[in-house]
Amino acid sequence: MNLKNCHIGAEAGELLAKGIEMTKSLKDLNLEGCKIGEKGGVEIGRGLKNNTTLETIKLCTNELREDALYSILDAIETHPSLKNVHLSGNRCRNCGPQLAKLVMNNKTIEIFDIMHTQLSADDIRIFCRGMEKNDTITELRMDVESHSGTKYMSDLSLGSLLQKNSTIKRIGRKTSYHHHKSSRFPNFFAEGLRFNTGLERYYPTFGFQNHDNYKHLLKDDYRTHVNNPEHR
Repeated sequence: MNLKNCHIGAEAGELLAKGIEMTKSLKDLNLEGCKIGEKGGVEIGRGLKNNTTLETIKLCTNELREDALYSILDAIETHPSLKNVHLSGNRCRNCGPQLAKLVMNNKTIEIFDIMHTQLSADDIRIFCRGMEKNDTITELRMDVESHSGTKYMSDLSLGSLLQKNSTIKRIGRKTSYHHHKSSRFPNFFAEGLRFNTGLERYYPTFGFQNHDNYKHLLKDDYRTHVNNPEHR
């Protein structure tokens, strides 16, 4: 079911949650940009708690914050069939412990998208620790804010994760190639790649090709996809 950008709002979200709970056949649900909000998001979480059929759910850009996300993440943690989960464009700040708990306990998710979710440095650190114990997610989509402290923690946490998790095959996003004069090269990420045996490709959100001091670290890495139109 594709309801992308239908702007159904919170009240319709509550009714939809009942449908999610009662359905016996629905596998794919796209609610991206539906303006579900906090109240509707809490109800969606309650509906997911009793759903056993969904394999893909897209809740991107729905103005979801702490209460709604806690409800949704709690439901997804024990969901028996979800494979693709997309939460990008919502405010996941301070949800690090819940995200970590989810990826540690869920045994079905293969694609996990938390792009543009305003994660803090602590959120990233805690989430990556949880990901170290995950053995089902093969594609992880996440980014960080431009704040230097958050970038540093991202470098460190992702580097550690890549050394300990060889299940992840792809990291980043297909349209992430950009370069900015203030971009800082992730040394710890590069260090993690040296020891990782599972990652097949990554779409870095940093323009390492424009930094002469760091080019040598990744220039020969066959896994990076930064300039290939096929992967845009």
